[in-house]
Amino acid sequence: MFNPIGPIGKNSIQPIDMSFTKGAGKPQEETEGFGNLFSKAFSSANKAMYYAGQTGRIVAMGGDIEMHEVSIAGQKAKIALHLTTQITTKITQACSQLFQMQL
Repeated sequence: MFNPIGPIGKNSIQPIDMSFTKGAGKPQEETEGFGNLFSKAFSSANKAMYYAGQTGRIVAMGGDIEMHEVSIAGQKAKIALHLTTQITTKITQACSQLFQMQL
């Protein structure tokens, strides 16, 4: 279940990387843009709502699906929609505050 602790040898301890410069010693990783991040989040919320609708239709047609799956899918869609609207509201408020700033 647990691995026993082995003896500490000369090669088992690695030095701490103290370089604070960006990309020091490592290839630069591809970063995800702000718009792409929100696009993925909104797409995920859309998929959750679509799945909830599909499970509801299956139940309405008398399909073989458990009711707890339908309920969970509905709650996930509700939470995703609520989060999406909250994020959109906060972004809108932040943009309006930026536009009202005097330079």
